[in-house]
Amino acid sequence: MPKIEELINYLEKIRFFNKLEIKILSIMLEKFYKEKKKIFDANEIAKLCGMSVTNTYKYLYSLQEKGIIESSKGNIGSNKKFWITQSCNPIPRILSKITAEYIEKKKNCAVCEKLWNWFVPQEKIWNDQKVYEKYENGFIDKAALIIDIAKKDIIITFDKFFDNINILDALGRAVNRNVHIRAILEQIHPDQSESLRKIGIELRLGKVWPYVIISDKMHGITYDPVTKSGVYFFNYPVNFYEKFEEFWKNSQEI
Repeated sequence: MPKIEELINYLEKIRFFNKLEIKILSIMLEKFYKEKKKIFDANEIAKLCGMSVTNTYKYLYSLQEKGIIESSKGNIGSNKKFWITQSCNPIPRILSKITAEYIEKKKNCAVCEKLWNWFVPQEKIWNDQKVYEKYENGFIDKAALIIDIAKKDIIITFDKFFDNINILDALGRAVNRNVHIRAILEQIHPDQSESLRKIGIELRLGKVWPYVIISDKMHGITYDPVTKSGVYFFNYPVNFYEKFEEFWKNSQEI
């Protein structure tokens, strides 16, 4: 049986509500579900949240605009009542709003991308500086950058292929740039291997350590799944390619 805390947790995860809206919504949902309380006024919510009444009204109206609570007629005052909407499930409408915002942002990003290319040429990787540093978090963003700077080839050794959208999108961009991509993986689902082969990513089954993504023999990142850490480097020639080629020859074709 699901718990009300689970609903609140997922409402927070969709990032449609700010922290104070979540705070108010959490109290209203908990009291609605656990105490069967259906009607609220701003004064009692303000006390429970530790907020001023003015701010409480502000965020109650904001939640109403987002379609998750409703209110009685009248202006601000003791007679104004609020309740969790029971007219219909508001989540599909919230998803529609999020989707519309995403579509608009996608259009704007496409324009920004073209303008960025016009004003800021991509000529120097990490300003031609040699970098070799340890990291303890942020693998996804660093890996996507390593993939995005590839001009000729990318080699990958991992336990399985990626499912993170940031890395998958970066690989898609690399494919569109005609970058040669090869990966040795410990496991992969047949459906995923087929879709990757269709876009030109070469795959083989095998076990290679360390787990790495390396672009153009000079830029890369390692990853330890236990510590979720590793090293990343730019403009730093590595000899891992010889080891990779040896494993590639001995790995199982998919």
